[in-house]
Amino acid sequence: MSTTALETVRTEDYVEYFLFPDLKTSSPVEDVLQTVIQQIKAIADRYCEKYIWHKDGFRVTPRYSNASLLIENQLDNCDELPAHIYGITHFEENIQDEWFIVSLLFEISRQIPGIIVRVVDADGEFMLIEAAEHLPEWANPETCEQRLYIHDGYLHLVRNSPTNETTNLMVSQAIHKIRNNPTLYKVSQDITKCIGQRLEKFPSRIAEDLHRATVYLPLSAACLLKHKPQFVADAIRAFCHRDQIDMKACRAMKYFPPENRVYTSAVMTKCLYAMLSHNPFTPDRRTGWNVPPQNHKNYKAHMLGVKLACGFEILASQAKPEQDITSSRGWQTYMDSLIKRGYFQGYLEHSKDYNRLLESAKEYFKTNLDNVPYGLEVGNHMLDTLKQIDCCSDDFQQNDDGMESDNDDWLNVSPDELDKMLNSQYGMKKTFSPNGNSDASEFTDNLTEFLDKKSEFDGIEIEPVPPKRGIKKKMVNFENQRSSNGTESDSTNQIDFNPETFQSHIKDMLDLIIPEDSWESNSDLSDFADDDNLDHNIAAMTGNIPADKMNIKAYMQQMDKELAGTTIANSFEKKPADDSFEDIENFEPVDIDVNALKNIAQSYQSQFGGPGPATSLLGSMGIQFKSNDSPADDKPLYNTQV
Repeated sequence: MSTTALETVRTEDYVEYFLFPDLKTSSPVEDVLQTVIQQIKAIADRYCEKYIWHKDGFRVTPRYSNASLLIENQLDNCDELPAHIYGITHFEENIQDEWFIVSLLFEISRQIPGIIVRVVDADGEFMLIEAAEHLPEWANPETCEQRLYIHDGYLHLVRNSPTNETTNLMVSQAIHKIRNNPTLYKVSQDITKCIGQRLEKFPSRIAEDLHRATVYLPLSAACLLKHKPQFVADAIRAFCHRDQIDMKACRAMKYFPPENRVYTSAVMTKCLYAMLSHNPFTPDRRTGWNVPPQNHKNYKAHMLGVKLACGFEILASQAKPEQDITSSRGWQTYMDSLIKRGYFQGYLEHSKDYNRLLESAKEYFKTNLDNVPYGLEVGNHMLDTLKQIDCCSDDFQQNDDGMESDNDDWLNVSPDELDKMLNSQYGMKKTFSPNGNSDASEFTDNLTEFLDKKSEFDGIEIEPVPPKRGIKKKMVNFENQRSSNGTESDSTNQIDFNPETFQSHIKDMLDLIIPEDSWESNSDLSDFADDDNLDHNIAAMTGNIPADKMNIKAYMQQMDKELAGTTIANSFEKKPADDSFEDIENFEPVDIDVNALKNIAQSYQSQFGGPGPATSLLGSMGIQFKSNDSPADDKPLYNTQV
């Protein structure tokens, strides 16, 4: 199978986990790791008993103190990890496997005293990404690398001192800090709750993610599913990722011929069922498939069975006699690099310690570097299993009487259900009803607050709220205080104050103040129509104020003059004048809040909810209009009576 862009992306769908047991014992490190591995496997077997993995399962191997030498192209100044237990799982399309492993790691940390766990994926500290809205201010991708750990069933976020937050923290240092202060680095309740929502259904509610379907399968395939249900995931993935070479095997059906078929129930995850049922396929009648019409009650069972059988056939066709990896060219190159880097620590070849390190290197090579197709390993295992079991048609039914399948209406998600899921995940957002009586001032306050924020390349920067402190009296020194040796005074109770600079800043701010409007002016600005001395007035004013600070006044007066003869003033929404303007005749102040909301609402309507300036602005602010009326209606989008 050729390597495609999609295949490259799939290789990034993995989760890595590092388990660091407490090695402060008199026993050899090798014995401690092996003992802990046995405990981990016992816990995992009970925890994962009913779970169906999408691709890889949970598996761990020991790594000793020189484990970093196993990694090719490793930097010389890399973090030297202490002896630990390592595992990696590829989950591909089903991210649920990743969170199930996190749940399992929490359980392991609760049951094995002293063990500390680190878990990452291709994105790094993905649990911090999940809880991004609840992180402390100092936390960002640069300062959080290698700082998140699981210990005793709790998450720990290790922070350096504030003076060196950006300094890289070695894993060994972080582990040491947690062991010395088990409660100091626990994350906040908000982070714990956010991660807990992802893990709350494991393991008690695993069945909620499973789907039972009736399938019409070749007898040998039905026997495989009965003895090892995990094969259903391998078969579905093989079918959905098939290529032209795989299709040749499906036309032959050498290992799973369609002549002898039986009804059976197949249990799979909802993700796998969705992949299988929505993957289009037309069976070749020349192969022997006789599928009933689509309106037949057994059509779905037949089609699911055909697809599953083809998946099993693809895996069987990829099986080949397993070869010793030591004879491959890649292994020889890898071994040479290990020897040059001193991985074997001078141990004699074939000695006990040498063989132990060699087995670790082989395991790492098979897991990370060997280019053996995944289907080859699974295909060999599947054929070996098939040889060891006795297939008897009496164990299955020739019809589907009494066999029940789960309802698959969950495949169809309505817009309301989607909104409900999004709201439960991210919370209910504030919506403005276009034809309702929304609070316009609240909308403009949100808009003003958004525009006042500083925008950086990584998003809007929100000013931190300073902590509340007690009032402390301070002396104000109006002269630059100097110590006797000419250096600045280090007194913390004095403030440097330059009166000349302060006066200059105040003057600059006052110069920018625009004179009050002439309240005697009419609302249509007609008094500007006959102002022939505007240019003269501007020239006179700029004699005392710098031109760059006077431009705004000139522009506004010129704009008022040009608009004086128009009716644009009548298009604004007005609000009743308060008591302070009773002496001004015909004064109707403009309602700025209502006009701003009205204009944006009209822009939103003209875009029909599609991309445009209004939707972009509202989306950036996290605000959405709740529109219940069709854009084709003649009703105004926003009711201005607020």
